[in-house]
Amino acid sequence: MTEEDVEQCVDVAARAFEVEFSSDEERAGWLRRLGHALSTDPDGCFVSTEHRRVTGVGQAIRREQLWNLSLLTVDPVNQSSGAGRRLLAAACGYLEPGDTGLIVSSNDPRALRIYAAAGFDVRQTMESVGAVDRQALPPLDPRISPVTLEAIEQLEPVTRAVRGAPYTLELPGAIAWGVEIYALEDRGYVIIKQGRGIWALGAADEEAASALLWFGLHLLGNDPSWPPLRWVTDDQQWAVKVAHQAGLRLQPFGALCVCGEPGTLNPYLPSGPYA
Repeated sequence: MTEEDVEQCVDVAARAFEVEFSSDEERAGWLRRLGHALSTDPDGCFVSTEHRRVTGVGQAIRREQLWNLSLLTVDPVNQSSGAGRRLLAAACGYLEPGDTGLIVSSNDPRALRIYAAAGFDVRQTMESVGAVDRQALPPLDPRISPVTLEAIEQLEPVTRAVRGAPYTLELPGAIAWGVEIYALEDRGYVIIKQGRGIWALGAADEEAASALLWFGLHLLGNDPSWPPLRWVTDDQQWAVKVAHQAGLRLQPFGALCVCGEPGTLNPYLPSGPYA
């Protein structure tokens, strides 16, 4: 993958995920996302082509000993051609001996099949349905405070313990895309994106995780246009309880695919692009 491919890769992703950009800013966010992985991990970024046209894209990033498939998508007109399997194989070639791995997946059965075939443990996840019941929201925990760009390194111990590596390189770009980061002292973090729900959450214990999730739901309000929660594994019962108490329904959606033992993965809600 080269810098010249990024524009076409964004178009492929938009068609595959049925995204209609409502503004130049939204498209620019996708350009920054794909450009970020290419700038930090050029050896983990690949495209498939046909007649010099990009038909698919796979991007993997490595942080310490954690490998993450940041993006794998194929143009709808080229799906079922084997391009996705070849792109995943190329991205898996970026794994180093001893690495662990994380992939966040949609419901696409073809994707789930190739992840399982590649040796990943496919763990079914859930998403929320409906709007947050504002009357059910408890008082905010006063210990939770915003994390500035200059202070994001303070999250490294808990992100490393929960998911196997920090988000430090990803968060400046994510902040530019509009995410907001909050921490409960040194016990955990919640990252939200208005209009896109809980972006990521991790904590040292379930009490902190629950407080952070409630805090995030407070800030998100009750806009039902996007699920406040996604990729909740069934072992995250603290999150299931908060969701139900907040008036949200949970239904099956997607999977968290795991290779090795990246971290505790609990309490934890993964980031879509960076797990």
